[in-house]
Amino acid sequence: MIEQPATELRGLVRRMLLYESKGQGRSPTELAEAADRACQKLYDQMAQLFGHGGFHALIARSLKLTGREFPELRDVEDEHQGEECLRGLHGSLEGADPDTARQAVEAVFANLINLLNTFIGTDMTMSLVARAWPEVPIREKGPGSEEAKK
Repeated sequence: MIEQPATELRGLVRRMLLYESKGQGRSPTELAEAADRACQKLYDQMAQLFGHGGFHALIARSLKLTGREFPELRDVEDEHQGEECLRGLHGSLEGADPDTARQAVEAVFANLINLLNTFIGTDMTMSLVARAWPEVPIREKGPGSEEAKK
């Protein structure tokens, strides 16, 4: 079993989703749309390394891991053929508490990045994320962050 992703990793995912939602990802619908955009960006980067099937295997595993903590996501499937990268996410989040929805979506991407860390190492993973989101800081900056302590 994979460890729960670290708080720092969840912070990175939160910044990625905030960027994809253009700061508007407060409702479950907006969050699902931001998650689809984030999924597409990761696919664009990961498919170059792992191919179509490799990406789908990793996102499917991430969804399986996340479904243990957030059962409402158990029916979400990875799909890269249609408009939704995460088929069923919109419906799964519909009517959900916004905080729970945010935590669930963050967990999907944190688990995915954690899986990547396991397979290709942290440096390569963070490089991949940085290519997908050059505008988003990998590490949080500011008072209390690890960067500020150095």
